[in-house]
Amino acid sequence: MKRKKNILPCPFCGSKANLFVMDSGKKDSKKYYDIECTNCGAIMLTPKQHMLSDNKLEIIEMWNKRV
Repeated sequence: MKRKKNILPCPFCGSKANLFVMDSGKKDSKKYYDIECTNCGAIMLTPKQHMLSDNKLEIIEMWNKRV
């Protein structure tokens, strides 16, 4: 069974955050995920700065652990 992870509010301002899915638009292209606050614009960067994660659950877990 797949577990669904909820995205917690922004750790900086408490506003809602959205998950974004991006790809190159080419057939069978890899999808990348990022999370951004709807109010202050805070974004989730993976440890490889300025690189998006290709693992949806990983990026949500990383966002949810921010303090």
